[in-house]
Amino acid sequence: MSATAELSLSEVLSLRCSTRQFSETPLPFETVHSLIQIAQGKRGPSGGRAAPSAHALYPIRLIATCGNVEGTETGTYTIDPMTGHTELHCQKDLRKELRQAALSNQPWIETAPLILTFYVNSNEIRQAFAEQPPFGSRGERYAYIEAGCIAQNLALYAAEASIGSVLVAGFDDKETSTAHGVDMQPLLHMCFGIASR
Repeated sequence: MSATAELSLSEVLSLRCSTRQFSETPLPFETVHSLIQIAQGKRGPSGGRAAPSAHALYPIRLIATCGNVEGTETGTYTIDPMTGHTELHCQKDLRKELRQAALSNQPWIETAPLILTFYVNSNEIRQAFAEQPPFGSRGERYAYIEAGCIAQNLALYAAEASIGSVLVAGFDDKETSTAHGVDMQPLLHMCFGIASR
């Protein structure tokens, strides 16, 4: 089934499932580009996006860990939240380190051709909503909601495009952010690849 197939939302929802076994087939670059656009791309001149964001702040930051993507150098890439453009951040396959940072044995982290890790700057998001109760934590709540909406959009696109995906949230925050070399709070991984048959 292609990403342009005419499917109803109900049909796409019925296709969504967690994939934990990925084949060694490279993930097409076009698919990765589409995933990034769905996660952070603007929709039209208003600048709105596919997922809601409190006060339209769009605080979620993505890092793409590419291990087996067609036409893409292995490594991690930062993604500009305003343009969706990618920039090589680290010329190393970090999937093993991300797997080791998991709270339990999750081998699919190491075998997924692509991992999109969601980050947020906790201090910035807390300050943005500091006047809203519960004071000091409202902003983080909004960030969690936004991350969940983005993750579901990505999972539905993957299902419609016959791409396997699985959400991973069980990991050590410090080890994960250290592996990526960033000073932000990691929220979740979305792992993508062609499912093993």
